[in-house]
Amino acid sequence: MMIENDVLSYLNGKKFSTGYRLKLDGKYPIKTRIDSIKELAKNKSVIHLGCCDHFEVIDDKIASNQWLQGIINDISTNSIGIDINQEAIKYLKDHYGYTNLIYADLLAEEVQEIKNQIWDLIFLGEIIEHLDNPILFLNSINSKYKNNIKKIAVTVPNIMSLAYGKQIYKLNELINSDHRYWFTPYTVLKVMHCAGIKPIELKFADPFLKPTYCIPEYYYYRLLGNSYPFYYFSTIICIGELQ
Repeated sequence: MMIENDVLSYLNGKKFSTGYRLKLDGKYPIKTRIDSIKELAKNKSVIHLGCCDHFEVIDDKIASNQWLQGIINDISTNSIGIDINQEAIKYLKDHYGYTNLIYADLLAEEVQEIKNQIWDLIFLGEIIEHLDNPILFLNSINSKYKNNIKKIAVTVPNIMSLAYGKQIYKLNELINSDHRYWFTPYTVLKVMHCAGIKPIELKFADPFLKPTYCIPEYYYYRLLGNSYPFYYFSTIICIGELQ
């Protein structure tokens, strides 16, 4: 879904409504978060922020070719991974020989490896919902590196997904206990805008219904074909331009 000027006029405050309806019509292709990021990163120069993933699953993900930084290394023209977890960075360098990984805190310092060239994309996967101030963090990236990075892609959990709605119906909140925020398609666009980044596109990934022979999932799948409405996806991908 491309972000049209009418949507931007609400994001920048030129228009205001206490009951604004962001139209999320249409159906979206069935893709995982990893496949979506592969499309964005293929043949591009990429910065992957938060590259280490959870320390406890690094070995398993590398063994099964599910470690995203490894995938990005293979399909991009050039990439660096940046993480605040110094222990994990050292482990990946020592045990697997990766040389394009950097320990850094982007809020506290400027990374010369970013400054040294022009990058097509910086990717932040499931990061901003863990931050005390996501707008401050994204604004820091924008202000320091807007002349070095063309686009940014941020992924967040989609609170409007039926996967979470089923838990709400059961009077549960299903959540990572380190999360500070939930996001909807509009609110992640608003956070991007408030950080000085121009949102240009929304994508959705990780459908929670699978083509299995059970009820009602099988019949939903047969009805919807190879695409679902936005509320069938548990991940929002917001793409913007640094400016």
